[in-house]
Amino acid sequence: MITITDTRIQLEKLDQQVLKLLSERVQMCIEARAREEGIDSKDVETDIISMWIEESVDLGLDEAITEKIANLVVRLCREEDE
Repeated sequence: MITITDTRIQLEKLDQQVLKLLSERVQMCIEARAREEGIDSKDVETDIISMWIEESVDLGLDEAITEKIANLVVRLCREEDE
């Protein structure tokens, strides 16, 4: 039987994984920007956000909330290098 404590521990592990992936994504954006790969264009950002929305549908997630999260992730990557 899974207890509330077990669930909280599992959720914390997932949160740590999400944060680690966000950190890796930010670092990859910084490195790509340093190589002048053109990842900052509005077209690229629109493509990224569209992909998040499409994947959210496949995963049964709320599209509107996922779009907000995607915008925040793109913003995080953009602002971390400034």
